[in-house]
Amino acid sequence: MMPRLPEEFIPYLAEAGLKLREDAPEEIKKKFEEWLKELKKREEETIKVKGE
Repeated sequence: MMPRLPEEFIPYLAEAGLKLREDAPEEIKKKFEEWLKELKKREEETIKVKGE
């Protein structure tokens, strides 16, 4: 299951995909990167479970 997108990211999302706009604050960029890492980790775990 995809981790919930924190509301603080929404104003800074770019139009295409899961990307932030260039003018997003550094703090938001760092938190967003951590969120993306968690998303990738969960995605890999899901693939492992479905593959077994």
